[in-house]
Amino acid sequence: NPPAVMQFLGFEGLGWAKEGVLRSLNDLYAKNSWKAALPPVMLQFLEQDDSFFSTPINMHRQNWVWANKAVFDKAGIAIPTSWDELIASAEKLKAIGVT
Repeated sequence: NPPAVMQFLGFEGLGWAKEGVLRSLNDLYAKNSWKAALPPVMLQFLEQDDSFFSTPINMHRQNWVWANKAVFDKAGIAIPTSWDELIASAEKLKAIGVT
């Protein structure tokens, strides 16, 4: 007796979908316009072979980067918005003794 509902990390569902053990949710996606409502980057984790097999219950990243705004403000450095800016900011902070 498989469960009616389960929770897993987005990419984990891909294997289950490839095995063919998950029910298609295409009817629910169409009825509720979920595909249009979700960020396109998420669709790769929800759809396999033109069939939706899961839907998110929350959206977040597992690899967060936190910035101490007070430290950046004191150093006169803008909060980085890209990886290149993050590396450059780290170099500037390190140069003035912030570790």
